[in-house]
Amino acid sequence: MKILPAVLLLCFLAFTPAMAQESGYITDPDGYTNLRSGPSAKSGIIGIIPEGQVFNYYPDNNSDWFKVDFGYRTGYVHKSRIKSINIAKSEISNFFKEFNSIDRNNVESGEADNKKLYRLTGEYPLAAVNAFCEQDRKIQEFLISEFRSPVNDGIDLQLIYSRMQNLKPTCPASHEISEALKTAANKSGLVLKNTSINFSNIPEENKPAPVQSLTNIQFTGTIDGRSITFYLNQPRIDPFSKMFYQGQFQLADNDETYGFLDSVLTKNKATRPFYFFVFNSAVGMADGAIAEVMAETCLEFFTKYPCTFFKYSISEECRVDMPKWAELIAFQLNDKAGYIKLKARVDKLLNSSCSSYLNEWTEFQKELENNLEE
Repeated sequence: MKILPAVLLLCFLAFTPAMAQESGYITDPDGYTNLRSGPSAKSGIIGIIPEGQVFNYYPDNNSDWFKVDFGYRTGYVHKSRIKSINIAKSEISNFFKEFNSIDRNNVESGEADNKKLYRLTGEYPLAAVNAFCEQDRKIQEFLISEFRSPVNDGIDLQLIYSRMQNLKPTCPASHEISEALKTAANKSGLVLKNTSINFSNIPEENKPAPVQSLTNIQFTGTIDGRSITFYLNQPRIDPFSKMFYQGQFQLADNDETYGFLDSVLTKNKATRPFYFFVFNSAVGMADGAIAEVMAETCLEFFTKYPCTFFKYSISEECRVDMPKWAELIAFQLNDKAGYIKLKARVDKLLNSSCSSYLNEWTEFQKELENNLEE
């Protein structure tokens, strides 16, 4: 008789449905949210999910934290930061109908709704396309006409277009949105490019392993005074570097890795802070062949931009590993003669452009000299 309760329990568990999987977007005023290793705000951050990227999640009535599958990472996100794609689609569909029915003579209302059209499409691209496909042809044609004519100069057409390129066509008319965006851009003299992030394009050796040994472990809300979303939405920044920052790309001894790491040498002052941030994160974990290749880039960056290097070295955002940088630069210098030449150049640049960093330079010289002696 004691066996019966256990048997009944097993039968109950067998018929208990697993947590249903749903698709969603993040909804966060910061434009991104953290993916954490456990169901707590105290759990470590293993990646971030930006606005506009779809993920799968598992609603749990017994927890405020939902398990999330995003790209190659599984973690947890607070439920307040998640919007179901079905709810987003329903809300957008209702908006489309309301927008189509407004009084065309009400210019103020029309401009506000035009701006909202672009905002919703950028924040929830798949939901917007699905909602668009459900409309009758008259409403679709109206929406396309609005997509061709943004009333606000501040709308980021490139960003919305890039997010649209990640989507598979859900109906024959869905491609018209992208074409309308290109028309709108052409009116302003812009040419839109496909700069979408597609995790499936990552080489096998760059797909993150379960243990985070060669994936990014440094995250921040801002870099050099700008929100991290400014950089993640920047079309000129290499997609693989963005994936690395998000925790979706693992360093490997290949062209895909070195391609974005070398970008730290860019002359573009707007994108250099982000490239330095991800490069510096890579410096902290690199070894073997990767470290040898990065040593050359470390020396070149420090030689060209010592003022920038020391500016970042005292930044709490970057958390520069000075001993590791010194080790790699010294490895590349190889001897005292190279060091003396480097010292003369850096002395000159710092004295002429950023003498406030001379104390940092003095300390860094000690690190370099110690490594050269070894």
